[in-house]
Formats: sequence, structure tokens, C-alpha cells
Amino acid sequence: MSAAKKDLVVALDMIMKDLPPILLFTFAIGAMCSMTAMALKKQRFFHMLFRRFYVEASPNDDVYITSFTATCPWCGTKMNLRNVGPAKGRRNDVFVCERNPEQHTISLDPTILTDLNS
Repeated sequence: MSAAKKDLVVALDMIMKDLPPILLFTFAIGAMCSMTAMALKKQRFFHMLFRRFYVEASPNDDVYITSFTATCPWCGTKMNLRNVGPAKGRRNDVFVCERNPEQHTISLDPTILTDLNS
């Protein structure tokens, strides 16, 4: 490692030791908000918070945290929207029945959702 890199590492280490924990927490919240804003510009609907809640942006750029439910057309039980699939790879938003999660599923097409009203 070059001398300049070592000096940078030492300087960053000194800065991190002197920062109060609340400042680090504030930085983490700010970074999460920035990533959310970038994702909403790309697509107006995406999952977050353990894949149980979704963030939506209305046409006038208001932001909402939503949770979707439905009634199973086969057995009448509650269905929850989940982001399912392999850990690495493409995941899909699917309504999953609480009574029979293996067989009673409905894929969600977010393009058919109506726009959020302010």
C-alpha cells in the first residue's frame, strides 16, 4: 500500500473515532433515502422492509409505503403480497394465500395498478 493510501486510511480512522453515533445514524438514514429516491425515479413501485411493504410514487411525486392484501378467489382466505423467488436471481411479486400458500397464488402486474390520488 502506498504512503498516500496509508495516510488516507489513518485520517478516515481518526474521523470515524471522533464521530458521535447519532451522526453515523443520520448518515445511514440519508443514504437510505437517497437510494429510495433513485429507485423511485427508475420505477414507481418497489419492495422494501423485509419484502412485506412496498414504496410507491404518485404521478405528482408523493411517496407512500403500502401493504397489499386480497381475498383468495378459491377459498376466501386473506392473501398477502410477497416478493418471492430465489435468493439470487429474478424475484416476482405474488399474492400468496394464508391457507394454501403452495397452490393459491396470483402474480401481480404493477402496470395495471391505478395511479395514487393525492
